[in-house]
Amino acid sequence: MRRAWLVILGLCTGLALAEIAVRVLDVPPHPLEPLHLPSYRISDDPVLGYEYRPNLRPEDEPYDALHRGFATNSFGFRDVEMPLHKPAGQIRIVALGDSTTAGNGIPLLENTWPKRLERRFADAGRPEVRVLDLGVGGYHPVQEARLLERRGLAFEPDLALVLICLNDLDARADGGIARRLEQARAGGAGTEGPLAALTRVSRLAFVVTQRARALGSASAPQGPGGAAAAPRNPLADGLAAFARIHDETGLRILVFLLPGLDAPFDRYAHQGLHARMRESAAQSPELPWIDLLDAFRATGLDPRGLSVDGLHPNRAGADVLSQILYRELLQRGLP
Repeated sequence: MRRAWLVILGLCTGLALAEIAVRVLDVPPHPLEPLHLPSYRISDDPVLGYEYRPNLRPEDEPYDALHRGFATNSFGFRDVEMPLHKPAGQIRIVALGDSTTAGNGIPLLENTWPKRLERRFADAGRPEVRVLDLGVGGYHPVQEARLLERRGLAFEPDLALVLICLNDLDARADGGIARRLEQARAGGAGTEGPLAALTRVSRLAFVVTQRARALGSASAPQGPGGAAAAPRNPLADGLAAFARIHDETGLRILVFLLPGLDAPFDRYAHQGLHARMRESAAQSPELPWIDLLDAFRATGLDPRGLSVDGLHPNRAGADVLSQILYRELLQRGLP
C-alpha cells in the first residue's frame, strides 16, 4: 500500500513539474478563447456543420475581446452588404480561412487583411478589385473548400485566396462550437466536455492533446446528430477539394500559410508543423502553396507586435499580411 502511494505521489509530482515547465517555457501551441456560441448557428450542410448568424451587429452583446465590433451581412459573412452577382467591370477576390481571415481581435472591418488588401488595390488606382471576406471562425480547409463550392462560387469570383494557419492539421480546433450547438439544439447547455474543460485548466494537457491531434494520432468519430465525420487530415483533404474545384471551374486558387506570431523568428518553434503541412500540400501540386514565414521574417518586425494572441493578426499584423499578399499577387500578374 505504501509503495502504491509513493508511485501516485511520484506521478503527481512529475505532472506538476511538467505543468510548471510548460508554463514557464511558454511551450506552444497556446490556448485560445472559446468561440462565442450565440455568434453561430447550425448549418444545413453537414460538412460545414455551423456558420455565422446573419446580420450580427457590433452593438449586440460584446462576446469577448476577440469578437468586439464584430458584424455580419445578410449572407452571414463579416463584410459589407454585397450583391450576389458581380457588377460589370468588377474583379472579385474571395478570401477564405478561419478566424485569422474573419479578423477576430480586430474591431473595425476595414482593418482586417481582406479589406486592407482591397484598399491597396484602390490606392494603386484599381478600385474595381473587391476582396470579399468569407472567413468563418473555427473552420478547417475541408469546410473552407465546401464553403467556396456551396456559397462562394455564387459571388462569381475571379480569384480565391485561402489563408491556412498552424492549427489546420486538427479537424477539431473549432473551440467545440459544432458539438456545443448540437447540445444546445437538443436542450442542453452547450457546455464543454471533460477533456475540453481539462485542457482549459492545464496547459500541459492542452499542449499534449493539440500535438497528438496535429500528428493525426486521434481518431475522428462521427459527429453528433449525424454530422459528417471529422477528416483525419483536414489540410490534405481540403486542398484536394480546392484542387477539384479549380479543375472543374478554372478558378485560380492560391493557398498561403500564416506562420505563428508568438515569438521572435530567431526562436521560431513551429518548423515541424510547417514541414508536415508542406507534405500535405504536396499531395495537391496543382495548387500554388506559399509559406509566408520567410516573408514575415524579412520584415524585420517582432511578430509579437503583430498578433493579438500569437495566432490572430492584430491591426498591424493584418496590414503587414495584406502588403505581403499584395506583393505576391503583383508578382503573379493577378488578379
